[in-house]
Amino acid sequence: MIRLIATDMDGTLLGEDGRVPEETFDLIRRLRRLGIAFVPASGRIHDVLRVQFGPVADEIDYVCSNGGEVWVGGRRVFRAGFAEQDLADLIDELARRPHVSSFMSDGHTTFVFGERSGKLMRWFEDDDAFESVARGLPPEGTEIIKISLHVDESRVAEEARELHALLGDRLVFQVAAHDFIDVQPAGVDKGLGLERVLEARGIEPEEVLAFGDAMNDKMMLELAGEAVAMANALPEVQAICDRVIGTYQEGAVQKELARIVERLEREQASGEGPAEARGGEDG
Repeated sequence: MIRLIATDMDGTLLGEDGRVPEETFDLIRRLRRLGIAFVPASGRIHDVLRVQFGPVADEIDYVCSNGGEVWVGGRRVFRAGFAEQDLADLIDELARRPHVSSFMSDGHTTFVFGERSGKLMRWFEDDDAFESVARGLPPEGTEIIKISLHVDESRVAEEARELHALLGDRLVFQVAAHDFIDVQPAGVDKGLGLERVLEARGIEPEEVLAFGDAMNDKMMLELAGEAVAMANALPEVQAICDRVIGTYQEGAVQKELARIVERLEREQASGEGPAEARGGEDG
C-alpha cells in the first residue's frame, strides 16, 4: 500500500519550462485526501521549493538540498551542513579550476562564485523563486547545506571523478544534470532525507513510491518500496528501478499520479473498503 510519494524535480516532475505543471497541484490535494503524503526530493533549497509549490506549499513535506535539510509538517526536522574544513578545502580546490563556476546556499541566500559565474548569476536573477542571491563566497562562519558546480557538459563526468579522487573521503560528487555536479557531505543524500520524513510520519519504506532520473536519486530509489525511473533517466538509474515510465517532457509523472488517484477514488466510491494504492498495477 502506498502511503507516501516522493519525486525528484528536474528531469522528473518539472515540465520543459522548469516549472511544476499546473495539474500537479490538484493531484497533490487529491492524494492528500486519500491519505497519501507527497514529498519533493530536490537539490533546491526550502525557500525555492515553497515558491514552486505555492498553491500546496503548506500541504506537503520537503527533502531539500539533496537531503541536507528536511521539513515535515511545516517544521524543520533535520539539517546537515558542511564541516568548515571540508568547505575550505573544496573552495581552495575550486580556485584552481577556473573553468568551474559554483553556487552554494545556507538555506536562504545563494552565493555564486567563480571566474565564469556570470551565466549562473543571470540564471538566478531571472528566476523569481530565488529571492536572495549574492555574488562571491559566503561570509566566514556561514553554515552551508547545498553546493553545486557548473561544468561544461563535455567535462562533467571527468570533473566529478577528479574531485572524488581528491576529496572523496569526506565529500560526495554526483553528476546531477548534463552540466552540473552536486556536492554533499559523505552520508548525506536524498535517501537519508527521505528516511527522516518516514520516521516523522511513521511510514515504512515499503509504503513509498519514488520517481527519479539521475544518480543523486539513487539512494532514495533504493529505499522506496517501488522505484520508478523516467524514460530519460540515466541507464544506471533505470537498472535499479522496478519499472520505467515516459519522459518528463510527456508529463509522465503526472499521468502516473492521475492513474493512481483515479483508481483509488473509484475504489472509495464503490465502497470496497480501504483503498490499496499500488503503483505498478491497475488492481
